[in-house]
Amino acid sequence: MAKRSATTPRSEIPTVVFSNWKQPDIEKQFEELPEGTTLAIAPHTASFCNGVYVAVNQMCKVEGKPNKQKQHKIEFTDNETPDELDDLIGEVFKRLGSTKFYDLKISGIQQCDSTVAYIPLMMCLYLTANHNRDTAVSRSSMNLIADEVLQQFGLTIASPLAMVQAMNQGSRERVHVVPQIGSPDVASHDMTSLFEKNEMIFFKTNLHPSTLEESIHPNRSTLRKLGYHYHQHGIVETIEYYSKNNRHRLLWTDLQKECHSALTQCVNRGVPITGFESVQGGILMFVPNPVHLSISNYAELLGNVAVQVAKSCKEKVGEVSFNFLERAGPARLVNNRNVNQDLEGPMRTYNIQWKPVVPKKKGKANS
Repeated sequence: MAKRSATTPRSEIPTVVFSNWKQPDIEKQFEELPEGTTLAIAPHTASFCNGVYVAVNQMCKVEGKPNKQKQHKIEFTDNETPDELDDLIGEVFKRLGSTKFYDLKISGIQQCDSTVAYIPLMMCLYLTANHNRDTAVSRSSMNLIADEVLQQFGLTIASPLAMVQAMNQGSRERVHVVPQIGSPDVASHDMTSLFEKNEMIFFKTNLHPSTLEESIHPNRSTLRKLGYHYHQHGIVETIEYYSKNNRHRLLWTDLQKECHSALTQCVNRGVPITGFESVQGGILMFVPNPVHLSISNYAELLGNVAVQVAKSCKEKVGEVSFNFLERAGPARLVNNRNVNQDLEGPMRTYNIQWKPVVPKKKGKANS
């Protein structure tokens, strides 16, 4: 067997990008709103273990103001938005019983896994109409309307109930778990221990698709085992258990399998990864944060993950990105009373630079 070189060939070294999903300056954004305009925000969600949802600090935001026209005026600030969103927005207002039309400025429509944030968008529309006394629908009834609209437009969300609860209650302290068959209730569990010592990172490569449809649904058998393991050992150990015992891989793409193999090899080599999952659009992983791991080791940890993924993928990886996700509060309407309160907390930004060792080209011997 040929002996692998200790250094990584240049062709296998991807560009590594570190970033935060930074929440914009809500206070400044609120102060700049035109008179009569509201600002509704709803957190996106990240999921792991095939059914555990957490609200994160990437937001869908809707600035809304009633207009005097006979139609909605909709502006999207994101580069890419699905064609059917205008019709979907109109249908939501129709089902809310709205009689007004709005000027809407919408941002944050795409989640970190490249899926569209349909449910956060619909919640922002509800908050806008409710503030303007333009609907008699209760917040709890909005769940049914969202489900009906998704069905009408042929859209599938893997776990809408758990996603909605995470969005409505936030995830400052708890995660939200898909209900078991026969149970109408979403379970919630304390997740303080997980986030006290770990960072939640969404990691993706340039090979992961920029747009995709929901395809992975909860595996009930897995969730039952996870529930048992959680009550016996706690959520940190549950994440470790799931990483090693995931049986939901038959639905994975080749890229997901390659990424899972890469992370498994990292763990087997002793790279300090608490847990990980190859998910739609990337990899969600938990690693010790720099408070519990020196910053130099932290950079090396993520760099090793990047190189191992590049080695494991059949296609060439040109770039990888690590997005640090923070826990978020619930969906709400921002006003001058809460604009400075309970937004998303201080963002922890790490100036991480990682430069892999590249073998130098040998020059010609001097004659």
